[in-house]
Amino acid sequence: PIGQHPGSACHRAEVPTGLPDHGRGFAGDRALVDRRDAFENLAVGGDHLTPVAGPLGELPGIHGVAVDRGGGRAAVIDADRTRVLWAPLDNASEVAELASGTALWSLAWDRTGLVWAVDRVPGGSRIVVATPGGTPAGVPVPPLLAGREIVDLAVSPEGSRVALASGGDLMVGIILRDPDQATASIEGLRQVQIDDREVTSVAWSGLTELAILVQEGDEAAEPYRVGIGGSDLSPAGPVQNPVDIAAAPGEGLAVSTHDGTLRRQSPTLQWIDIGPAVSPAYPG
Repeated sequence: PIGQHPGSACHRAEVPTGLPDHGRGFAGDRALVDRRDAFENLAVGGDHLTPVAGPLGELPGIHGVAVDRGGGRAAVIDADRTRVLWAPLDNASEVAELASGTALWSLAWDRTGLVWAVDRVPGGSRIVVATPGGTPAGVPVPPLLAGREIVDLAVSPEGSRVALASGGDLMVGIILRDPDQATASIEGLRQVQIDDREVTSVAWSGLTELAILVQEGDEAAEPYRVGIGGSDLSPAGPVQNPVDIAAAPGEGLAVSTHDGTLRRQSPTLQWIDIGPAVSPAYPG
């Protein structure tokens, strides 16, 4: 995919298939995706995979990707999950470190230029934000998240809200930013009531609508749409064994599956196989 501009995903290429980590993605090879062309080691575009330009396309074993709203820069989690790296998507640029952590997990690049990352630490999780060239800053952990492991994080298209999946629960909070836009806090975090099933992945499909993967017991997860007010779940169409989901306003949902296949939903709501890739993401 993917996106209003290029989107992204991690292309598995010849890397052996691994097991999903707590329902999110695979340890795949590099890959980015442009829905017009695509990038292969970060990797996807409309209906095919294509190598990504620049140094990020040469990084082995990345775990996730986020693309800025303009589609010209990307951030990735490195192979050992201890660094967030970023670079412009051109051949003249170099990779630079954006933030570091203990066990980095989910990435988001919001419309203001702030990159968000979840760091799983002993006793829970922390959230780190940074801008390219800036100093990383921790986001104060809201009381509702104290001691909990964050599985997924997504920032709304206009940058005013954050959605989180933690312990099977779906949560939404309001983002407050400092005047310099370099740091942020989460206020009014609340649980979005759905049903007794567990949410394993979350993305924003609209200003007030979320796309989620929902799992019950040992059964395979299924994609749904739900309003942030906790309205009834709306099935998004069956797809086999999804482990990660990406969405954007006006775009088809994208998922990566347990066997490392990237699928994107057509305007007729049919799932189309794109290729061997994981961790899809739309820009911004």
